[in-house]
Parts: sequence; structure tokens; C-alpha cells
Amino acid sequence: MRKALFILLITTSAFAGSRRCGFSIDTSTSVDPTARRAALSRIAEGLPDLVTDLHCTTISVASFTDQGWFTPVAYYDLPPDEHAPCHTNATTAQRVLAPFASYQAAAREQCAAQRALEDQRNTVARALALRRVTHALEAVRTTRSRCTDITTHLALLAHLRRSDDVDFVLTDAQQTCIVNGVVPLARMTFILLPGGGRAPDVTHRFPGTTGLVPADLSAPRWWVAP
Repeated sequence: MRKALFILLITTSAFAGSRRCGFSIDTSTSVDPTARRAALSRIAEGLPDLVTDLHCTTISVASFTDQGWFTPVAYYDLPPDEHAPCHTNATTAQRVLAPFASYQAAAREQCAAQRALEDQRNTVARALALRRVTHALEAVRTTRSRCTDITTHLALLAHLRRSDDVDFVLTDAQQTCIVNGVVPLARMTFILLPGGGRAPDVTHRFPGTTGLVPADLSAPRWWVAP
């Protein structure tokens, strides 16, 4: 019987500065690859709006099975919007002799043109960075391993996380490696995809979490925590 694939949203506080937005993908053989691929596709489609809404400055991508603390994590910095101070080309004589309203209009026009060019450059730089993230998500493949260690991976995320970071964990929520201890987690949202699992089973294992259904993924900006 196929197991369910879940997306865990882990947040710790309201945004206050730089923020890492992480995507961890369970690539064990127990995860339905079709459901995983569909979820990653939906994430990739909404990535530009997601990083804007969540104020992401860096994106991390990790594929995990049983690596635990030694799971490789790739980081992708998102270039910030850069705007230089606006300087007009007017000469001193023009500033003194030209009517003030005329000079002011010309200055506004030059500054608007400069801002438009900077916005275009910022948009291209952001798109190129997000394309690298999308390629990393598309490259995810099933990996054979002895077991799945979700608990230790969550501990790794807790170790890496700063107070404003956000993590999305795609997994079937099946802990098959034997480990000790329970990882203290912040607020999580499970998104249940087709496969046979039930959201209440998972939310019972992680008290304080909520379970969503696939229809929720069709809502605009589904990543915004209620």
C-alpha cells in the first residue's frame, strides 16, 4: 500500500531580517515519486511569489533518507534589490537658470528611468537565482537507503535554523530508522497528498500541528501560514 506524502511547514517567528527558506525532500523508496514530483512542481510554480511573501534571502535544498547529521545542504543566495542614489545630469548653470518646475520635471524623469533600469536588472538577477533552485528541485530522484531518518533530519534543521527561518519538509512521515529522543519542533503544517495516509494520524504524532488536504494547494499563496 502506498504511503502518504506530506509537506511540513516549520516556522519559528515573524520575519525580522534575513531569512533562510529551506526545502527538504524525502527521497526514500517509500515515498510515491509521482506525488513527490507533483508537489515539487507546484512549489516551483509558486516560488517567485513564495520568496516574496516570506521575505526569503537564501534558499536551501536538501534531499534526505538515512544520512542524518551528514545530509548535504545546498544554499542559493537571492540577490537583494539594489538601487543607487539618483543623480541628474543637469549642470550647475541649468540648476540656477532653468525654471524650477522644468528642472524638477526633468530630474523626476531621469530618476524614473534609472529606477526602471535597476528594477529590470534586479528582476533578471532574481529570476536567474530562482532558476537554479528550480533545477535543484527538478533533479530530485528516489534514493535507496537502509531506512528513513526524519527525526534526525529535523534535528539538523533545528541546528541550522535561525529565529526567522522557514522550512518545508516533503516526506511520507514514516520514521523507519531507530533513533532516540524527540526533536522539539515549532509550528508545522502537514499537507496530505494522495497515497492512502490520513492527516489525523500524523497530527496525533506531532501535537499542535494541523493537517491540510490537496485542495488547499490550489489556493493562492498556500504557503502563507494561517
